[in-house]
Amino acid sequence: MTDGIPNCCEEEIGDIVNEFNKKNGRTFGIGIGNGIDENTLKVMLGGKHDMDRANRHYRKADSFRELNNAMIEDIMEVVCDSQKE
Repeated sequence: MTDGIPNCCEEEIGDIVNEFNKKNGRTFGIGIGNGIDENTLKVMLGGKHDMDRANRHYRKADSFRELNNAMIEDIMEVVCDSQKE
């Protein structure tokens, strides 16, 4: 896996992304370790893809890598919560 992912789940990241997409009614790809691409940001941020907007959305992120990890944490949280039910 990568930095920022909690250890509560061991699924492959593809399965995690698919689960998140199903639960949230949106589809996006995510790049592990290399940051996320422009198209991912467009979808994730509702069509806005400038870094200022992205950093306002994920306030703790001050780099592309941190933003990526924050997104992964959000995905993991959704999946982990669903597994506890």
